[in-house]
Amino acid sequence: MHPAFECFEWGAFDVGRPHPLGHSVHPDGRWGHAVLSLRRTGEEIGDAWYLLDGPTLTVMVQVADKNGGQDDPWLIRLVAETLFGEEGFTGGYYDRQATHIKYRNIKTTGVWDGSWAEMRGTPVGGGGSGNSDN
Repeated sequence: MHPAFECFEWGAFDVGRPHPLGHSVHPDGRWGHAVLSLRRTGEEIGDAWYLLDGPTLTVMVQVADKNGGQDDPWLIRLVAETLFGEEGFTGGYYDRQATHIKYRNIKTTGVWDGSWAEMRGTPVGGGGSGNSDN
């Protein structure tokens, strides 16, 4: 994990916060939910809702502005490593299940889609399909 991300930590509640678009959240629905906190203080600074549908993982995030919530390239990588990576909250489960990721930042309305390698900023041979629009 990148050293800049070590001060952040994801966690979950038994019942996730309501989905911003009204979809059912686990345990009643298919969407998962995680809360982003500062490791040192425990302050909650953001949320992520995610859904695996076949090979596609859809992720919706909102993070406090003072913690990078307006910086989509940085936030995309933070989510990839700390929520979904091998050392992240989900222990790499989604790395093995999904090949395509759709990202949306609720605050900036930024959208992005591509592969895990592109999401983590790893160069991909042949140009890749990662697309960001904010």
